[in-house]
Amino acid sequence: MSIRSYLMRFGSYYRRVSRYPMRPRFSRRSVALLAVLAALLLAAVLSDLPGREAPGDAGTAETPGAPVPSDANSTPAGATGENASTQRVSPDAQGTTTSTEPERLCAPRIPEDLRLSDTAPAMAGIELSQAMYDCAHEVGLAFATDPDAISALVARGIRGPLLLVGSLFDVRLANEIRRLAPERIVAAGFDQRVLPRTLADFA
Repeated sequence: MSIRSYLMRFGSYYRRVSRYPMRPRFSRRSVALLAVLAALLLAAVLSDLPGREAPGDAGTAETPGAPVPSDANSTPAGATGENASTQRVSPDAQGTTTSTEPERLCAPRIPEDLRLSDTAPAMAGIELSQAMYDCAHEVGLAFATDPDAISALVARGIRGPLLLVGSLFDVRLANEIRRLAPERIVAAGFDQRVLPRTLADFA
């Protein structure tokens, strides 16, 4: 093979390779974490858009929480296990003090410089919730390993943070739910017979 023909063949190969440069490969854990963080931020942005009404059924189960405590010694919000449509308390039963309380302002804020100390999706969700919310009208719950459930909650729209569950409910997740004191917990991907009893343990 002559030098000229060799150079021509090498040049054509170089043009083909340069057209499709090598791209860095990301681990599955990094891709999953990026997807989860994107879903959490999208849920926060969509949660309080004006005029947005959440559809009633998107593959989720709504568990009402206890009323927001007006007394420092009151029990924080938790799950009662009753159906959301039947968990209604009349103004007379609530008393005169709760009827005059102003609605809480729980709009999310986007932190300018947010650094996550834990890259695990469940812990990252808690850190995002602490950085973006002082309280919440609703809290979304889904397993970190269930992208369909996360998508269902994002499509429904949550008036609060989307918290992710690892293999088990842990103390940090329970404390974050107590801190937010939601009126309703919207869960996706859970066994509806087990979820109310599980959340009742954190009340």
